[in-house]
Amino acid sequence: MNPKLLTGLIILVAVVVITESVVILNRLTPGQNITLLPAATPTTVPSVTADARFSLTAGSDTWTKGTSQTVTVALSANHSFSLDALDLYVKYDPSKVSVTKLNFPGTKPTLNKISPTQGLAIANYLITATEGLKLTPGQSLSLMTLSVTPKVTGPVQFQIATGQSTTGSTTMIIENETSKALSFDSPVLTVNVK
Repeated sequence: MNPKLLTGLIILVAVVVITESVVILNRLTPGQNITLLPAATPTTVPSVTADARFSLTAGSDTWTKGTSQTVTVALSANHSFSLDALDLYVKYDPSKVSVTKLNFPGTKPTLNKISPTQGLAIANYLITATEGLKLTPGQSLSLMTLSVTPKVTGPVQFQIATGQSTTGSTTMIIENETSKALSFDSPVLTVNVK
């Protein structure tokens, strides 16, 4: 088809559409609405429950600058599963707090370290038992306690790193039977420092 003819047809269609729109709008009286599409009916999206939930807790909601405090990290199951591995990354702002020590009240991790440059407390668990580490609903597994000293006043936050804000540092829970990563949720812990 001739490109000049095609361009002319496109312009003609555009003029017709604009003209019809102006005519329709001029026929409306003030306050009259025009409905072009039927109203959308609201639908409910079923909620998805995560497989597990991390909890971050502090001894109190208010800390004193320069005084050593603790943050405890625990994992609970929303349904039964066996844990094969866990890569845990707790994110904090190193300009606001220093993490000086990691304690492990239960199962000891295969690897653990504090990365003050990245603001991460890291614990990687590899469960060597064939059946894994069984977790059932309502059971809480205490993973680690961070010894923390606030450097500044104001709000301080701790959260489980999901990889969205920390490249390469993604917390993962690996299920034993399928070797697949399980979903989890985790609230952000905010503490006010005076």
